[in-house]
Amino acid sequence: MVVWRRHNGPISIGLVSEIESVLNHKFPKEYVDVVLSSNEGHPQPNKFDTAKRKGYVMDRLLTLLNEPMSLIIIISDIKDGLPDGIVPFGYEITGDLICFDFKHHPEAPSIVLWRHELAPDEGDVGSQEEMRRIGLEYISDSFYEFINSLY
Repeated sequence: MVVWRRHNGPISIGLVSEIESVLNHKFPKEYVDVVLSSNEGHPQPNKFDTAKRKGYVMDRLLTLLNEPMSLIIIISDIKDGLPDGIVPFGYEITGDLICFDFKHHPEAPSIVLWRHELAPDEGDVGSQEEMRRIGLEYISDSFYEFINSLY
């Protein structure tokens, strides 16, 4: 079971709803339940695996409050490189972002790691969107599954 430490919460459901409206995405209930009481929390345990690599470390949830490292400000700062339908919600310890992937399942997003510095190879060709998605690593089918897989 995950325990959320050093959090910056609680926050209101009204704030969550405002952010969902701005992003035009509805967060999964399990995420909302966690963030309402543990905004910017650090999970314990905190290790997770992707389809490509084992042993990543989740540092913390992004804050939903209007602060310098908030979810909205981070999205604003990286929007040109962020793939369509990708909404970050947490930091991996090296600065990569743990994200919802709403692209194929808007009501039930999967969880991916967005490796922001992973650039396409010179020989790679494709649309801008295909190039942006190269940095994504699949983690799980849902937030619930992700949180319950932390070790």
